[in-house]
Amino acid sequence: MNLRSFETPRRRRAPESWRHRLGGNDVDAPWTLVVSLKANCESCQSFSRVDPGALVPLRLVLVSRESVDWTDFETPVRVDPELVEDLQITGAPYYAVIDSNDWVVAEGAVFDVHQILAEVLPLLV
Repeated sequence: MNLRSFETPRRRRAPESWRHRLGGNDVDAPWTLVVSLKANCESCQSFSRVDPGALVPLRLVLVSRESVDWTDFETPVRVDPELVEDLQITGAPYYAVIDSNDWVVAEGAVFDVHQILAEVLPLLV
């Protein structure tokens, strides 16, 4: 089965604020994969076991509007409702890929990380 996301990507500039809100050090990954999560979302739980190394060359950022206990996730979840809003993320799990020039080049509503990879990896070649 070849599942596709429910959203048609809207190629647009990422808001200027997005990089400043991430903080920390830049990494060598030229593109960033932002995934929005909700605590009561069964599909979102599949992201709790994601190995960020498996997503290279993407930098993984998990984000949520909700301040709940995310300690069971291997990758830290940022609680940042403003970032979710600024990126125009409409649901969860929902992803946005931001390239090195700060363009949102892919996005969509998905079921798991494998679906994201199927949609995004062809863009990276």
